[in-house]
Amino acid sequence: MRKGIGTLLWAAFLLIGSIVFYFEAYRPAIGPVGSGVKDSEVFGQFLYGMLKGGCALLTGLLGAAAYRRKRRTHPSPKEVHLMSHEPDDPGLAKLPPQQLEALRAIAGVLDPAGIPWALGGSALLYVRGLTGRFPNDLDLLVDEEQAPQAFELLSALGPSELRAPEAPYCTLHFRRFTLGRSSADLIGGFGIRHGAGIYRLLWRQGEALPRLPLYGTPAGIPVTSLEDWYVLYLLLPGRADKAALIEAYWRDGGPLQKDRLREALEKPLPVEVRERVLTVNGRTDPL
Repeated sequence: MRKGIGTLLWAAFLLIGSIVFYFEAYRPAIGPVGSGVKDSEVFGQFLYGMLKGGCALLTGLLGAAAYRRKRRTHPSPKEVHLMSHEPDDPGLAKLPPQQLEALRAIAGVLDPAGIPWALGGSALLYVRGLTGRFPNDLDLLVDEEQAPQAFELLSALGPSELRAPEAPYCTLHFRRFTLGRSSADLIGGFGIRHGAGIYRLLWRQGEALPRLPLYGTPAGIPVTSLEDWYVLYLLLPGRADKAALIEAYWRDGGPLQKDRLREALEKPLPVEVRERVLTVNGRTDPL
């Protein structure tokens, strides 16, 4: 940044110096003036100075713009508590800049407070490479008992809207936040009502969730499991295509945590959903 400032100052010196030289060359002289001013020589030196100053100015401006972009995506260690610098997770790095800024801000307030949270929903599918479609917003899961504290902490980052769940959702805590140019839904006690009862996403106390490295965060971005979202998408109307993406990922060799699906099968599920989960899990016998 210092080099860029120096370049801009040098550009200003050249441009102002050229203008001063031009006017000084044509200032009325007192006493003998000799052969007078050579217009072509004066204009040539003026044009050379202006071009040199213009190039320096353009170089400085480009450098300042590059520095600003770098600071937006890689904040200074003096501004936030950083994790040890690892390469950003390739999936996370593809998210729009405004969503990366939001994730850094979220991690910056929830992690120091010791509140477990994790990324899920469409953003999870995108980060894991299951879809190329940008997520509209960020779905964040949090322990239902700590949801009120999480709401309070995130409220300091931007305005929020408390929403009542609409059928078939029966979520216990839900609030939508506006964080800069992005939006995020903070969800505690995610629940879906269906014909066989209520399916509630299990938040496992003390579970060490996978964390994907992202520069500018205390310890990376925690993520929920695809197995959890697979069952949720099977239960939600109009989301079968997303469940199919997850199935395709497993068919292509993606890791499958069968124990998590077995936990889901212990809860109330419609018959057709139960059969599909059993098939994916490689079992045909009912529990």
